[in-house]
Amino acid sequence: QNRNYGLLIQPYEDKLLLNWWTGMASSTKIQINDVWYCGSSEPKFEECFAQAMTPISSFHNLLVPNEPFNISFRDFQYNYSSPLHPRRIQHVTDMHDNDKVAKLITDDCDLRVMTGDYSYDGKVVAFTRAFNFTSSKPNVIAPGNHDLQLKDINQVVGRDLQFFQEIGDVGVVSLNVLTAKIEVKKDLVDEAIKLIKESLKQSKAKYFIISSHQPVYCHYSFDTDVYFAQQMEKLIDELNDKRILAVLSGHVHFVEMFKRKNVMFLACGPSGGGLNAKIEFHGRIDGIYGGDHHLDSYGGYYSKCYLDIGEQSVRYNSVDMITGQEIASWVQDL
Repeated sequence: QNRNYGLLIQPYEDKLLLNWWTGMASSTKIQINDVWYCGSSEPKFEECFAQAMTPISSFHNLLVPNEPFNISFRDFQYNYSSPLHPRRIQHVTDMHDNDKVAKLITDDCDLRVMTGDYSYDGKVVAFTRAFNFTSSKPNVIAPGNHDLQLKDINQVVGRDLQFFQEIGDVGVVSLNVLTAKIEVKKDLVDEAIKLIKESLKQSKAKYFIISSHQPVYCHYSFDTDVYFAQQMEKLIDELNDKRILAVLSGHVHFVEMFKRKNVMFLACGPSGGGLNAKIEFHGRIDGIYGGDHHLDSYGGYYSKCYLDIGEQSVRYNSVDMITGQEIASWVQDL
């Protein structure tokens, strides 16, 4: 199918990664602030001429300076400016190539964190439906287990699948500890823990968010991985770093809130994927690792969620994408 997606704007180290896909292979080239940049299926930074020949590909990854720009691309207008103090962070997850719901994703945020399962079957065309929204906001993208079925997933995401990125004074550690077979791999968990430690040590960001498709805690045992949870607990206890605000995840298709030692462990409901029956439950869950940290769970809603960072507290809330009504909210003092 000749469908397209993008632009997706992603902060990439000290630059911006512009990412798009075309059903028909074409050159990777764009004009930003009167300068032409050429790329390829792999991210690179190269000024060029409008007439320059570039490799032909359906995947397009292009690095440009992290500077404000206003461009028209595929009949859409993109007006970008990198936030210095992102205080409203949108969290979306588990679109599962549902373009009718994904198009309801809005730009009422400073930064968007996306926690995986954009596709269902791992086919590229599924991403054209999941990314069926136009956004001038920066995106931090983690893959889900369904996305990992695609052998070219690195070219969709445009970078390594575990990374750290600063956006203004907020640092996001994006993790990938799952496989396409829904297995949490010990070596990936160990790599993730090392990345978090190094990022917190080296960065002077005021606030930190950890992003992972796989949740640390879950209301049912199938998607709970004890090793991952224990290593995250050990890490948080050892670091005792109050800059860590929250761990954002997806995968479970529920809105969920767990809290341990003033760190919020939050899952957003699906932004298009399969819905559970409308249900809610609250308080401690027996027989599940981490169940004593459980506060609330809500199923049956297409959701987009927000983390609002204030001077004295941080608020996380979930919104029904169909009705616009708030599903639930939680506040944690800073």
